[in-house]
Amino acid sequence: MPLAGKQLQRGIVIDGQFELERQLGAGGMGTVWAATDLRLGRSVAVKFLSNTFVFDEAARQRFEREARLGGRIRSPHVVQVFSQGLTDDGVPYVVMELLDGEDLSYRIARGGPCGLVEAASIVEQLCRALSRAHQAGLVHRDIKPHNVFLLNETGGTFVKLLDFGIAKDIGAQLQSLTLTGSMLGTVLYCSPEQLRDPQSVGPLSDIWSLGVVIYQMLTGVTPFKGETLPEVVVRITEGGYARATAVNPALPPAIDELFEQVLQTDPSRRLKSAEEVAEALARIVRANSSAVLQRTQPVGRALQRSAKSPSTSRWPLVLLFTLLAGAGVYYFTSRPGLQPRAADLQADAPPAREPTQLEQDTRAATAATPLSSAAAAIESPAPAKAQSHAQQEEQRAPQSQPPSRQPSRARAEPLKPQKLAPAEPERMSEPKPTAAEPEPQRKANTRRDFGF
Repeated sequence: MPLAGKQLQRGIVIDGQFELERQLGAGGMGTVWAATDLRLGRSVAVKFLSNTFVFDEAARQRFEREARLGGRIRSPHVVQVFSQGLTDDGVPYVVMELLDGEDLSYRIARGGPCGLVEAASIVEQLCRALSRAHQAGLVHRDIKPHNVFLLNETGGTFVKLLDFGIAKDIGAQLQSLTLTGSMLGTVLYCSPEQLRDPQSVGPLSDIWSLGVVIYQMLTGVTPFKGETLPEVVVRITEGGYARATAVNPALPPAIDELFEQVLQTDPSRRLKSAEEVAEALARIVRANSSAVLQRTQPVGRALQRSAKSPSTSRWPLVLLFTLLAGAGVYYFTSRPGLQPRAADLQADAPPAREPTQLEQDTRAATAATPLSSAAAAIESPAPAKAQSHAQQEEQRAPQSQPPSRQPSRARAEPLKPQKLAPAEPERMSEPKPTAAEPEPQRKANTRRDFGF
């Protein structure tokens, strides 16, 4: 008697090709191990049928059908099946692609209800897998969160549909393979016609199950509840469930209309395909996004104004400051009291370099000397040659008197009377002074006054 559960361990090579590495999970039907394909050098998952069902013919048929029917569907959203076989002890196994992620039931239990956008993305991919299965003539008959696997990809969540073990091949006749032990986990998602006659179901039965999965994704609970299995069956057949918006008020009202179209007890009144379900949910998402955008438009405009760059918001201040600065410069430069007048400049020019008293007297004497000489020349007699040397000296003496006693004509203000030295006569014609004349002494004092 094979004892698969006890004999399976790390390092065992199955069929000379698959080396077991670690156990990934275990359930009522069997166990799943991560393994390495020694021939192709790739990681795979190997699923073994449990010892409890090794000699159960129905269980063995279901296990084999999962590999055979799953291989008929060519879709990236359906788990790939590489091969199947028997161990040396006669235990059936199936080799599939190794998936890294979590199933939808664990996602709901861990994070609560999915958001509307997240749910729409998962449903769209799940509907692609169902459409390919229906096109291949298969009815899954076991659509539930445990069989929806979510892969963690770089671009987001990628969906894989699992377990075609109880799928119905529409072109063949097959007895019901739903086991009593697994019925409770499946009945919550079964359509009314599947509960009445599993062999008569078609693709619309999967539409019902898909609607139950969407309801659980958005609310966190299944729509049909009961304390016992018969009570649950009665609720499903009667179609009595709480509105989704009553369970989750955050959902838009249009979502209730979607569930009315997919959870119809009469299959003919349901949406006809998985594509229609995905499109209906996508329209609700788009309409809800537009409504949220319209409600938040005033806030969005305020945020856009507050999010302007500092350089843009400072332009008015910079312009105002420039205008004020220009007006200030114009005001201060155009005031009459601040602009220098020509009279003030002329009045202020001498103090900037005011000549000394000695320089002022010298300039006055120099200006007065030509006038005195001209006056003396007019009053003197015409025959100048007849005058003696003594007379010429007498004529020169009055001319050498200090003329600075008279008011100065160079300035408008009168100068204080001071005793000044006489102007120095011309040296070329000056004779040697006599002892009786005090003129040389006066000239010596004058030179000391000039600093010579």
